[in-house]
Amino acid sequence: MYINVMLYVHKPFKGGDHLLLEDESHVIKWLSQYGALPKTQLLRMLRKPPRTAEKILDNLKRDMRIADIGDGYYCALDPLAKPDQRIVLAVWVLLQFIDYVEPMAHYPAVYPSQLFF
Repeated sequence: MYINVMLYVHKPFKGGDHLLLEDESHVIKWLSQYGALPKTQLLRMLRKPPRTAEKILDNLKRDMRIADIGDGYYCALDPLAKPDQRIVLAVWVLLQFIDYVEPMAHYPAVYPSQLFF
């Protein structure tokens, strides 16, 4: 089961005890669009130094907005989510071009492609 969440990049997302930072809202949006993704992919999609990107994910986990699945290899909004390997492979292709694509300028697609950017 996937939850679609509409987040606006220009305005912080108010949820729970605090507003989400822009990078945190990006992670929530990506996971709502693509489902479970490997932590490595999320770290690269954030385009931050590794330690900073790890802190962003750790904050979201601490606030229980995302969860580790697959012994921590994947992150998802739902702890029972199962990764779609076609999407995971498509995101690896996206990461080859990530320097040329805005953080929110990629979307899930339907057959025959898995992503549009």
